Parts: sequence; C-alpha cells; structure tokens
Amino acid sequence: MGQQSQHVHPQRGAMNGHYGFRYEATPSSALKLVLPVMQPDGTDAAVDIRTLPFVRFEENEVHSSKGLYGFNLGEGVHRVGPDARHPFVVRNTKIWNVHYGFRPQVPSLLVENMTIQSHYGVYHPNFDNHVYRNLTIRQTGTEPFNRGHDDDSVQYGVLTVDGLTFDNCRSGGMPLIQISDDNPTGKAVSHFRHVEVPNWKDTSRDKAIVNLGGGPRPQPKTDAGVPIYLHDWFGPGRDALIVSTRSPEFKARPAAFHAEPPLTGDESRVAETVHVDFPQLLDPSTTSPPRR
Repeated sequence: MGQQSQHVHPQRGAMNGHYGFRYEATPSSALKLVLPVMQPDGTDAAVDIRTLPFVRFEENEVHSSKGLYGFNLGEGVHRVGPDARHPFVVRNTKIWNVHYGFRPQVPSLLVENMTIQSHYGVYHPNFDNHVYRNLTIRQTGTEPFNRGHDDDSVQYGVLTVDGLTFDNCRSGGMPLIQISDDNPTGKAVSHFRHVEVPNWKDTSRDKAIVNLGGGPRPQPKTDAGVPIYLHDWFGPGRDALIVSTRSPEFKARPAAFHAEPPLTGDESRVAETVHVDFPQLLDPSTTSPPRR
C-alpha cells in the first residue's frame, strides 16, 4: 500500500507495488458504514462515512515499475459520496508509470492540476458532479478518457472539464474521449472547454477525439443518451454538440448532425450550437471542522 492521509503535506508521494492511493468503503454484513461522527456543534450523530469529504488532498505523486492503480478513489462506495458544498478536493497530483491512472468512483469531486501518464488515463469514472480543471493526459496507450463506469457505459450526472490536454496519446483505434451510452437519471451531460491536442497531426490518423469506446458494446437502454459539448470548438461562442449514432438524440434528428473526422468517429456525429452555458457544479464550503 502507498501512503494514505486526509491531511497530506507537500511533496508527499507513493511508490507502490500494486496501489498508490486507494480509498475504499465497501459495506458488508461484517462492515457497517454508519458511524458516530462529530457535528459542528460538538455533538455526535450517526453518519454514513462515505458522505464525508476529504479535508485536503494536495501535492501528491504516485508511480511504480509495475503498479496496478495510481489513485483509486472510492472503491465500493456504490455512488454514495459528499454533496456539492463539500466535495472531495484533489489538487496538484502527478500519476505516472502505472496501469490504471485515476479511477474516480465518488460523486462530487473537484480535481485541479492533475497529470496522468499511464496505460489508462481517467478510468471507470462515476461522472456525477465531477469538475476537472487543468488535466493533462500523456502517452496513454489505451483509453485516455474513459466512458462512465467503463464497460457498463453509464453516466448519472454532470461532468465539466475546463482545460484538457492530450499529449502524445497513442491509443490505437480508441477515441481520446469516450461517449457513455446510458443516462438513467436523465441529467447526465459532459461539458469540455479548452481541449488541446498539441501533436494532432502525428496522433490523429487512427482515432477520433470523441466516439464510442471499445470492449463490450451495450445497446442503449435509457430514453436519453449522454451528449458531449466541446465549448468554443468552432470559434468563440460556437460549440460542438457530439452524440452517439446509437443515441435517442441522434435517431430523433439524424439530419441535424454530421460527421467531421477526426473530431467524430464512425459512431459519433456533431452539430454546431451556440452559447451553451458552461455549468458551475460545485460550491465548496469553507466550514471549519468541529471542536470540543
């Protein structure tokens, strides 16, 4: 196991054999996750510990010669986590030379200034109130930005990414950003802004920027798909709306969308739209911890 702490000091890191940072909370008959937790007024109350946010997770680095995960955040939580006022906060993180870079399985997550260099980049994510700012994914060999819950291809909420750079990601026929198929809440949508592919001409021959992923090919089961917006893609205020060719949105209006490789691939299409709002998902509280 790597070093794990909720109060992490600058330049703390983990060089691991299998896991760097792993935070797991799996309920079972032997492990109950509702425990007495101190409240702001100093009293104790029964709280599901999966809803408690990290106080701070900053300035961390993880790498390994044969590591499995760099940072597995929320194994077993089953989509239970903190709210928009008290999100998990991950800042200034470097992940490199591992198989799965960052596996974010919790809802309500703020990630700022993360660099990933691994076989998989953002993997098996629970995109539900997730905010990423200044994310760099480099030299990823398979799936740089995975669909929701990987093979389940399901997204439950809103994702925003403001500043995403793909640096020399040679992922074969995989897209850089994968589209999720299912939207069971009807609220799932992804917003990207300031997406950069610096070496576009060298890496775009065999992949699309946005397309369906690989592996299992589940047929969409929900009434709504998961649209992806690339803000200002065609110019200031001119946004790209990208959908899967298997989505209800495309099937309802196929003439409204067109192919535009390498932005789109064989199973994605784009329509230009204008002045779509870039959502503000999180409003972190500055509440101090309770004292006795």
